[in-house]
Amino acid sequence: MGQNILLAVVLIFLVMASLFESALYPLSIITSILFAIVGSIWFLTLTGTTITMMAMIGFMVLIGVVVNIGIVLIAHVIDLREDGLPRRDAILQAGRDRLRPIMMTVLTTLLGLTPLAIGDAHIGGMGGTGPSYQPMARAIMGGLAFSAVVSLLIVPMFYVWFDDLNLWRRRVFGRAKPVDPAVSLDGVAAIQRSSTR
Repeated sequence: MGQNILLAVVLIFLVMASLFESALYPLSIITSILFAIVGSIWFLTLTGTTITMMAMIGFMVLIGVVVNIGIVLIAHVIDLREDGLPRRDAILQAGRDRLRPIMMTVLTTLLGLTPLAIGDAHIGGMGGTGPSYQPMARAIMGGLAFSAVVSLLIVPMFYVWFDDLNLWRRRVFGRAKPVDPAVSLDGVAAIQRSSTR
């Protein structure tokens, strides 16, 4: 299951990197997975639930659900910045615009999983001999609730850090790029022609 979770994270990162056309911005979204797992473990501890194979399956489901919050938020931030909004204003505006959809998605998921979390359903039917669904439902609920709150604060913070890192990378490697002599001579000639006019 550990290998499966790691593979799921790598695949999600590759998809986001191709969609965002960047390897840095998806990292800010991936951080929400860590906080989701922490929230799951806390909730399982508070409810006295043992981490079983079903709980691990809940972790895997949680990984796919939690990143949607970050994707919705960061994608909107990028769209607002492309429209000309400064970074800080874009983050604040995206938080306001996406708060209600995120909370609605989280609440409906939590309410939908509540019967499994408090019920006695097992694989094989009610009262069956298979594993209980409780650990899976509780792992998803705890991680999703915790990450929904934390993602609205932590993911934008990591986005700012990685955006600053991206700007620094562009400055450093932008200066190191060799200048084409033909292009530079054409630019000088154009400046001279404009000055003579």
